[in-house]
Amino acid sequence: MGGKAFSHGSSPLSTPRIPPALYFFLHDRCLTELSTFFIHVETPVEGPEKDSYGDLDFVACSPLPCYSLEAVSQSINTVRSVSNAGTISFAVPYPDLEDSFVQLDLHVCPEEDFKWLLFRHSHGDLWAILGPSMRGVGLVVNEKGLYLRIPEIEGLNRKKSQLQLTSDPGEVLDFLGLDQERYQQRFETRNALFEYACGMRFFQPKAYVRDTLTTNDRKRTVKRDQYAKFLDEFLPAKQTEKGEKWRELNIEREKVSNDAPQRFGRSKDLEDRLMQWRQGIEEQKRKREMYGKKGQDQKTENGALATQGISLQPHCDAVQSGSTMPDSKDA
Repeated sequence: MGGKAFSHGSSPLSTPRIPPALYFFLHDRCLTELSTFFIHVETPVEGPEKDSYGDLDFVACSPLPCYSLEAVSQSINTVRSVSNAGTISFAVPYPDLEDSFVQLDLHVCPEEDFKWLLFRHSHGDLWAILGPSMRGVGLVVNEKGLYLRIPEIEGLNRKKSQLQLTSDPGEVLDFLGLDQERYQQRFETRNALFEYACGMRFFQPKAYVRDTLTTNDRKRTVKRDQYAKFLDEFLPAKQTEKGEKWRELNIEREKVSNDAPQRFGRSKDLEDRLMQWRQGIEEQKRKREMYGKKGQDQKTENGALATQGISLQPHCDAVQSGSTMPDSKDA
């Protein structure tokens, strides 16, 4: 996604940004074509106040028997296609603009992932905006669902620290205190989207201090206009409006770590994960102690032999260059 799939390589294609009127015209036309190949195909809800679009994004599942890459390519008049990490990008001729193309991205997913991916990629940078606040209480949203990072494990193994809570969009919104019905509709203005984000129950303004942002967050301030406007314009104005108490709002991660597994019925899974982790740590500790003791015993043995004048080096006088093995009669 992003409109850059054909900008590299030995023969790059020109893919200019798409004005809104043309974007929605192409979207409706391509959606009609793609619907003949899948039971379900939709576009994530677009972000607000976009004066142009980089590409067309579609999520699809449950292919019909007529589906094939070649059939889709022919249907939408593709001149080139590339696949990357489950997404197929098609270069479609840009109307009335010679030697230019529109990038259409089609992500074909399992049926069980369809609703989640549409949810996850809706509203532009919304989840990037929510990210710093959610990370502050140990929550992560990714391509598979909502996860809790277990504090005891996170410092040593971030991947193993992640416990999936749910992949149900409605459950996620309820847990975060965000209105489900409003989420289904496009926000007409950036400020409306930003206000919605600030209504999340775990929102913490202090999570957006630039020195505390991750490398990816800082990159977004340069590359993503919506994210930069939230950070540099909306949030400072909101802090002035709300005052010091709102700016210093603090939500205890420990409480979220305790409450979230109970909320989603994952307390037993959390206990099992912690038990396995602790058992693994104990096993590693025993191995280190065992190998350490073996090494120390070997050093002690070597020292004892050395004090008795016994050399630990192999005797190789008989195989020096130019020497011969003695005859048996000389032995």
